[in-house]
Amino acid sequence: MATLIKNGKIYTMAGPVIEGGSILIENGKITAVGQDVVAPVNAEIIDAAGRMVLPGMIDAHSHLGMVESAIGSEGSDGNEATAPNTAQMRGIDGINPL
Repeated sequence: MATLIKNGKIYTMAGPVIEGGSILIENGKITAVGQDVVAPVNAEIIDAAGRMVLPGMIDAHSHLGMVESAIGSEGSDGNEATAPNTAQMRGIDGINPL
């Protein structure tokens, strides 16, 4: 399956911004980036007109809203700010078993 993201303002982080560019993704991998990218006949087309397209931008910060109030901040994972990536948080850490 192929996907073409077209008409976007593409930030490659390796060169100049590509205005009105396209990104072709085939089998889960980016295979082409530029202004003259041609999609296969059966490709899904995503129109990114008026939008920015950024590579690999994943928001790894999490607000799970799990606050354990009995022991104070030690048991609170509601707004974990001690690491840039908080995907490792465990739900059990915010549960009061009493």
